[in-house]
Amino acid sequence: MDALVISWLEGLAEMGSTFLELIPCEKRTRQKWFTYQDEIGARGVSSAVRWLMRGSGVGILIKSPLWVLDCDTPEEVERQTSIALEAGVVPLTVETPAHGAHLYMRLPKLFSLEFLKNHLCHPHDEDGIRREMDFKFGPRSLIAVPGTQRAGRLYQPRSLWTLPPICDPHLFLPRGKFWRQSVPFLRDTRPRRDRIAHACTYLKLRAPVSVSKRGGHRTLMGVVAHLVQYLDLDPELAFHMLTHGPNPWNQRCIDRDGTPYPWSNVELWEACTHAVDIIPAAGRKAYLRMEARQRDRVRLSEAVCILREYLTMPQRHRIPVKQIRDFLEWAIGQSDLTEISLGDELVRQDIRRIRSTRKRIFCVPRLDFASFCKTVLESERIRQVLEGRTAGCALIKHVGSLRVEHQVSTIP
Repeated sequence: MDALVISWLEGLAEMGSTFLELIPCEKRTRQKWFTYQDEIGARGVSSAVRWLMRGSGVGILIKSPLWVLDCDTPEEVERQTSIALEAGVVPLTVETPAHGAHLYMRLPKLFSLEFLKNHLCHPHDEDGIRREMDFKFGPRSLIAVPGTQRAGRLYQPRSLWTLPPICDPHLFLPRGKFWRQSVPFLRDTRPRRDRIAHACTYLKLRAPVSVSKRGGHRTLMGVVAHLVQYLDLDPELAFHMLTHGPNPWNQRCIDRDGTPYPWSNVELWEACTHAVDIIPAAGRKAYLRMEARQRDRVRLSEAVCILREYLTMPQRHRIPVKQIRDFLEWAIGQSDLTEISLGDELVRQDIRRIRSTRKRIFCVPRLDFASFCKTVLESERIRQVLEGRTAGCALIKHVGSLRVEHQVSTIP
């Protein structure tokens, strides 16, 4: 094994890289990404040497602060290398089989990693010119390393491995959008087996098929983001699921005339690797639902705190929990509020319930229901005004009619 290649493998291992075996002459891994999670350090180097010796390629998933500028053409390599040298930066360089180059550098300490994209592909510069280069930052961005062969040519380093120089990516793209839009979303946290089963059902029954020239690429990225981001499956597995099995998703894609028009393997693979920086629609909806549930819990808790203040009537004065629930459902807009969830909140705040009437229904004793209702409505009105929802002022008209709309129940 070439000593030059060994020095690079060992250096990349010291930087925390994870090694993966690539299918010969391709950029795809031989197995699913999660199977390589322990291929780090000395073990990763040993495996990489073994894979190269048997004709496979080797890729890595880099770890911050290491990052790579992938230049696709000789012209781009010359341009970006000149920019670096003029700034006094000498990147570690690996020549690629397609006559491009990988320029290895390290991020500055103060460079924010929050919402940093895994990669930024073919960005436009300040003059609006599309650059033939990719910025690769994250642990879900695959990079082929020295010793790997494609089209009969090697990824060839120009020097022995040394610690890469520190360089801010803005040097090469001053207005680069290196960070994802800070839109929070959730991922499916079920066991991997369940997520794969969900993915199979999704692709078979619910995933939209792409229609060429009618937002087909947008549809493709939405489907792939659901698999890679929301279901947290590695890109290799997502690619396999899109292309294999009975009547796979890719074979159902069509053009505007309804003729089958599947994506090429290269297009699908690029979509799967790029999806790691896309906000999945399902994940965003799940986050909004979670937020809504949290808001509902807070508002219910506040309403029950108000209720506690109006336990001022005689002991025989009792209001059914169902009546309280019906009012709160209307007043604070919680259509999914149940007597059980309301009862749990009453118990949590140590408010006693008793069983009354022949039907033995749960009631809250001593509650001044009318005053409670008025205070809750006024609280809701103020909240909506503060939130800028002026329509909330319409609640004022209900306050004076509470004794008609919500009768106080006195149960002997």
